Amino acid sequence: MRAPRLDYTRFIDFIKPKESEYYLLDFFAIGCINCQNNIDILHHISDQINNIEVIGVSVGKFDYEKSEKALKSYKNRYNITYPLYNDFDHKLSDAYVQKAWPYLVLVDSNGYIKEDFVGEFDYTKFITIFSKYTNFNINKSINQTHLYLNKINIYSENIYLSYSNKIDIYDLEFNLIDTIYSLNNPKSVCLLDDILYIALKDSVIYIKDNVSYCLIDSIRNASDIVCFNKLLYISLEGSHEIIVINPINKCVINRYGNKFEALRDGKLENAQFAQPSALSIFDQEIFVIDSESSSLRSISGDDVKTLIGKCLFTFGDSNIDELLLQHPSDICIGKVGDGCGAGRIFICDTYNHKIKVYDIESKTILTLIDEIFEPLSIDKMGCNLYIINSNEVFKYNLSKMKLEKLDIIKN
Repeated sequence: MRAPRLDYTRFIDFIKPKESEYYLLDFFAIGCINCQNNIDILHHISDQINNIEVIGVSVGKFDYEKSEKALKSYKNRYNITYPLYNDFDHKLSDAYVQKAWPYLVLVDSNGYIKEDFVGEFDYTKFITIFSKYTNFNINKSINQTHLYLNKINIYSENIYLSYSNKIDIYDLEFNLIDTIYSLNNPKSVCLLDDILYIALKDSVIYIKDNVSYCLIDSIRNASDIVCFNKLLYISLEGSHEIIVINPINKCVINRYGNKFEALRDGKLENAQFAQPSALSIFDQEIFVIDSESSSLRSISGDDVKTLIGKCLFTFGDSNIDELLLQHPSDICIGKVGDGCGAGRIFICDTYNHKIKVYDIESKTILTLIDEIFEPLSIDKMGCNLYIINSNEVFKYNLSKMKLEKLDIIKN
C-alpha cells in the first residue's frame, strides 16, 4: 500500500522545486544542533544522487529564526548549496505533520510519502533508505570541510580559536603560534596540569607531550569543557546533559540531566537541560548556558538551579521585570583580580545580537554591546572581552567601552 498523498499542491506552489523523481524535505530549526549535524550528509545526497532533490525547510521556533536574515546567515555559515525554504508560518510543516526537529520526509514526484524519519541521519540510515530508490556510489567518510569558527578560549596567555576542522593558537597580540589539524569539529578546550583537553563533536581527546589520546568517545555533541577541582565538566548538547570525568582514570563520576530535553531544576540526574552549550566557573559554582530553553543556570555541588529562564518556549529580550534571553550560546565570568568585571557573567545573547552582563549578587542584567551580529562565543583576559561570530573576531575593552574588529593572522 502506498503512503498517503499529503497537501503536495502547497509544496509545489510554495517551493517551486525543479523537476525530480524524488524530493527529500529536511524540516529543521536553525539553532538545533541535531539539525546542524545532518547538513554534511544532506550535502552529499544533493551533490551525488541525481534523482533526489534536497530541500531544507526552516521551521523556526525562535522569533529570529523565522527571519530571512537568519536563514541567509545559516546558509552562509554552513555553506549550504541545496535550496532552503522559510516556513515561517509553519504551513508546510503542519501539512506534513512535522514531528520534531529535525524531521525528514522523502516524497515522490506525485507527492506520495515514501519514507519519513526523525533525528540525526547517520550513514547506516542513509544506505538502508536510499538504496531502495537510487543507485549511487558514495564514500563512507562524510566530513565537514567548510571552515567556520566555533569557540574562543584563553588559557595561560594563549588564545585558542576552534574552527570546524582545526584549532589555531595565538598569543595575546594575535600572532599565530601553532595549529592543531585534522580535528572532528572541535568545540572547546581547557588546560589542566599542562595537558590540553579538547571537546570534539563526538569525543574528548587530550594532548600530552605532543601526542594525542582519547579520553572518552561515543558522546553526543560535546559543546564545552572546563576544569574544576581537578575534574573535567563537559556539556553535551546532543544528549542534554553535563558529565563529570576524572581525567586520571577516565571514568564518568557524575551526570547532571536525565537526557530528556526540558528545563527542570534538581539534583544530578533529576535535573533536565535543553542543549547546554557553555560552561564557566566562579566561586565554586559552575554556570551553564542552556540554549534551547534560553536560560542561564548554575550547578553547586549536586544541585542545578535556574537563574534566568522559564521553559523551552519562553524567550525574548528583556532586561527588567522578567529577564529574557533568546537562544544564548556562550558565557564567560569576570574573576576577582582579573581586571574589570569581577563577579559578572558576560553572555552571548545570540538571537538578540547582544552581549549582556548579569550581576550575580544583584541578579540584574543589562546590555553591554549591540553591535555584533549573532555573537557565538566569548572569553575574557584582564579588561578585554574577546568575541566571535561565525567568521569574525572582536575585542571589547571594558575600561574604555570600545569595540574593535580584529584582523587575525590565519594559516
